[in-house]
Amino acid sequence: MTAQPSSVLEREHRDLVAGFESFIRRELVPLAAEVPEPVDGPPRDLRDYVRKRSAALGFYGAEYPEHMGGSGMPVTALVQLHHAAGASGCSLAPYALAGPDGPSWLLTHGTPRQIKDYLVPMVRGEKLRCLAMTRASRGRALP
Repeated sequence: MTAQPSSVLEREHRDLVAGFESFIRRELVPLAAEVPEPVDGPPRDLRDYVRKRSAALGFYGAEYPEHMGGSGMPVTALVQLHHAAGASGCSLAPYALAGPDGPSWLLTHGTPRQIKDYLVPMVRGEKLRCLAMTRASRGRALP
């Protein structure tokens, strides 16, 4: 019988995923149980803690190269970590991995200073990114 692609990928990153699942089970589940879940999600300071703790363990922003503060993790492993976070049912688990508020691959092509000032702190879970959009005033067209 030929191995299915998913079984090969799972085998390749089994230890990594098991370590992440252990982190969720041992640290995040008990922490989530202590905090009542508000409508808009966990408190910011708790999300910040989870992000920084995960970064310290090498999970948050891990797909980035080591010289930028990541672990050089392949995307296939990252997908499995996101799956493990969702499958855990723990409300804090998604915050342990970089999402739209985390590092952007666009910054990997930034200047050395931009990488140092923006990307590296995001990979470490110390800073977040955001997107701001504006629109033209009424009756005025954009140039």
